[in-house]
Amino acid sequence: MKFDAHAIQAAIVAKLPNRARWLIDDTPLDFDFSPTRGGLRRVESQDFNSVTTLDSEWRDLFVFGTSDYSEGGGAAALLGVRESDGAVYGLDVERTKPMFLVNSSISQFIDTFTALDPYLRNGETPPAAIRMRVQAIDSPAFPHSEWRLLIDHVVGEEI
Repeated sequence: MKFDAHAIQAAIVAKLPNRARWLIDDTPLDFDFSPTRGGLRRVESQDFNSVTTLDSEWRDLFVFGTSDYSEGGGAAALLGVRESDGAVYGLDVERTKPMFLVNSSISQFIDTFTALDPYLRNGETPPAAIRMRVQAIDSPAFPHSEWRLLIDHVVGEEI
């Protein structure tokens, strides 16, 4: 599959809000997709305060947004689409493994985000069935994704 930055940008602009705030145990998780309105861009060393040289793996990411947990007091990550395969990754240089899988594609990211948004935007606990719904959206990636960790936290670990 050929990487199509314009199609990815169009999907994000059409289907995701500029910004969203989710509440996880009364702690905000903020998403900002507004940078995409100007187009996707490659990760740059200027994206980070403490990084002067980019890991070669990071250079394959085209940024489309950010996430920020606890208003800067928790984890903050760039969200990007990997050019080599179209998978969506987060990038947080303060983590032990800075790049982490979110979804297999931008369409699966959008579908997952929109499945969770009505609950978490209002600070509600999603129903337990949300696990199966999100897993069905991206079954190959789900067991290794950041979404699984979030669902384990807000709904409870799978039994």
